[in-house]
Amino acid sequence: MDILKKFSKKKLTMAAVAGLVVISFLAFRLLQAPEKEMENEWANTSQTKEVEEADTTAQTEFFADVKGEVMNPGVYPFEKGDRVGKLIESAGGLTENADANQVNLAAVAEDAMVIYVPAKAASDSSGQALTDGSGGTNSANSDTIPADNGGTVPNNNASVASGGSTANESKINLNTATKEELESVNGIGPSLADAILQYRTENGRFGKIEDLNEVSGIGDKTYEKLKDYFYVA
Repeated sequence: MDILKKFSKKKLTMAAVAGLVVISFLAFRLLQAPEKEMENEWANTSQTKEVEEADTTAQTEFFADVKGEVMNPGVYPFEKGDRVGKLIESAGGLTENADANQVNLAAVAEDAMVIYVPAKAASDSSGQALTDGSGGTNSANSDTIPADNGGTVPNNNASVASGGSTANESKINLNTATKEELESVNGIGPSLADAILQYRTENGRFGKIEDLNEVSGIGDKTYEKLKDYFYVA
């Protein structure tokens, strides 16, 4: 009986110890859970703050360079989603000589973009006579020119349009033209003249007339209207 009593006491003692161990473990786990939840909550909060900070540091200022046939050329601020037409309005609107058909007023403006408004065409694709700066016809593309008596006489420079051997005499050399010479061409204003000179400075001599297409502000339509005024030598 004594042995059994001793054995029972040992079992009770062991069971008590085991129970204390289990209780201690559970208590430890329970205490750890709030700490982990707090850590997770802090991590989530930090991530949320980082996202919010990233949003607040996103670009909020945008600028575009409005050039050409506008009343007040210059750099103008705009808001995201604004259209090209709104920026042109900011620049005072179009001049009387502006060719609005070559500008997409509905295009969405982008930061650091150049908005160039060209002048009205020097000539159209239907073959109408070109006009000079005074509004008269350009005799280079006419078979006759006015005579002193009010009639007309043959125009010896008419070969310019077909590219005869003396054609270049009445054209402007792109590689030596001054700003004043460039502006003498109908359809080229101060901004476009500067763009042509800048291209020549940065890229060297024009190798061919088609290189005009590489100048900022000159598209296919503008090139077609200007190419007959120039030659490359």
